[in-house]
Amino acid sequence: MSVTEAAVIEALRPVQDPELHRSIVDLGMVRSTTIDGGHVEVGIDLTIAGCPLRNQIQSEVTEAVTALDGVNLVSIDFGVMTDEQRAKVREMLHGNPAATAGSQAAHGHAEGRAIPFAEAGNRTRVLLIASGKGGVGKSSVTANLAIALAQQGKSVAVVDADVWGFSIPRMLGVELPPTVIDDMIVPPSTHGVRCISMGFFAQEDQPVIWRGPMLHKALEIWTAEHRRGIWLKLSTAQSHLIASATRQGFDFQHAEPGYCVLTKWLPKETMSRLPNGPTHQVGIGALVIHPLTGKMLAVQERTGPAAKRKLWKMPTGLTDPGEDIAVAAVRELKEETGLDCVFDKIICFRQAHGGLFGRSDMFFVCLCRLAPEAEERVRNGGEVELLPQEEEILQADWIDMEDYATQGVWRESPLYRTMNGAMLKAAKKGISYSSLNGDEGGDGDNESHGFVAKNLPVGFRPGSNTIYVSSKL
Repeated sequence: MSVTEAAVIEALRPVQDPELHRSIVDLGMVRSTTIDGGHVEVGIDLTIAGCPLRNQIQSEVTEAVTALDGVNLVSIDFGVMTDEQRAKVREMLHGNPAATAGSQAAHGHAEGRAIPFAEAGNRTRVLLIASGKGGVGKSSVTANLAIALAQQGKSVAVVDADVWGFSIPRMLGVELPPTVIDDMIVPPSTHGVRCISMGFFAQEDQPVIWRGPMLHKALEIWTAEHRRGIWLKLSTAQSHLIASATRQGFDFQHAEPGYCVLTKWLPKETMSRLPNGPTHQVGIGALVIHPLTGKMLAVQERTGPAAKRKLWKMPTGLTDPGEDIAVAAVRELKEETGLDCVFDKIICFRQAHGGLFGRSDMFFVCLCRLAPEAEERVRNGGEVELLPQEEEILQADWIDMEDYATQGVWRESPLYRTMNGAMLKAAKKGISYSSLNGDEGGDGDNESHGFVAKNLPVGFRPGSNTIYVSSKL
């Protein structure tokens, strides 16, 4: 007797989703059935990607179909439900949320929604386990009572309403977090008991995290309170909450290693006034002149566009978060060439747009000089050893500034001709360092131009900032 599609569907009807406790057929999870002799392939759409109970569903579907006469091989093609399918599942389980919602927008469903437990003939009973004192065994009584009722064949669910020290999931031995389907939280089940707890949404030493439904209600309250801009900072460990936030109208403001920030502007009648995320990256190029020969320090990189052109360039790099330009210049010199140097001043800077991920770029050309010990060694006939960074730098050397400035790619660019012209002027013989002319940058007779760094106290609050001022002021 040959296997029919109707027979396969009927065999699958008793198979339930382990979390929703409904037939996978009724839930619309059975996408397709393909029969080829004794081989049956079943298409199953899971409610969410990465469903933790996929293996259990696979085992039960295989067992149910294999039991049919004439079936000798069962394979399963797993997929994931669309947003529309998940919305239908939610409506099947909870009904239409708008059908009994309150009439006042600021209240949402807090007004007017039917309470199923209060309806005549409803067999659900709510037991409240509470105490005015902690540590008296509320959780122990709750866990044992729930399991005992489940073992008697009752349908049991526990709501752990504690907001600190939530222990019900641990007592019940719950190992999986809740599943979120279209902003509907599906509680995990163990020992026949379904469980929901604040412990699923927060680490024991962290405040409770907003989930989709909770966030929606909070936004209604904040709107009624005439709040304007809302910020959400989510760590990498909380990244599963991003989808819930974006469904509530949040959008990305910026991201850094370890976290991202999302924002939402509540007033619908005005454009958002929340600031954009960081728009610029800051880079530095370090110009160092040999104290005796007047040659400049240059490097050739191992990889990248400059390496393909065999281009000599200044040591360059990006500033780290919280790092001053002056500090970054000295750090990059040490990392790329092994030289100990000190920052003198900014010669010039340029701004560019349309870089990586649409960011703009600020690039500062910094004049630096050998550290006093190294410079003294050179002036006494010694040398300073150049130690190119092995991973990034092919070679480092002192080269003539004219040779540097007349490289083809520089010569063809009006921008870099101007930048190199400023460097040539700073690199002329008899160069005058601002750091050798006093704090105010000299007496006005030399040609020492640029921006010197001054790290000064803020005054009205703790801390200090670095200000770059013209060496001629």
